[in-house]
Amino acid sequence: MVLILGANYKMNILTTKEFEQKVQGWKIYSRGGLNMSPYTNVPFECGCGKTHKYNNIYTPPFMDNHGNGQMCLMVKECKYLNAVELKGTFNIDRMQNLFSCKFEEKKERYGFTLNNPKIDDEINIWIEERWNLGK
Repeated sequence: MVLILGANYKMNILTTKEFEQKVQGWKIYSRGGLNMSPYTNVPFECGCGKTHKYNNIYTPPFMDNHGNGQMCLMVKECKYLNAVELKGTFNIDRMQNLFSCKFEEKKERYGFTLNNPKIDDEINIWIEERWNLGK
């Protein structure tokens, strides 16, 4: 599915299986992902159609494409998973959405099937550490 977000921008919405296949070679973030602290409040388009700002509590990273500026972010507000790429010449001023999928929280393993990387285990870490704060 493609979501139109403006005159020239189309969002690539995938199934969970397609999303998993595209990030299969990426590494799980807890095993040494890019330090995302400098990118707090940098905006990105989400699969839900809104623009969110990165922060490590409500939009934590869970996958990293080996430090090349591409990572996957979970969005608590709308429950979408987004693969994004850092953009900007000297200062990173935005993140470009590469592709997204709806977070299927009710499905077993959230709809993921691979055992390497086991994306659902990484997501569980972030849900427990970040999304349950304040409950």
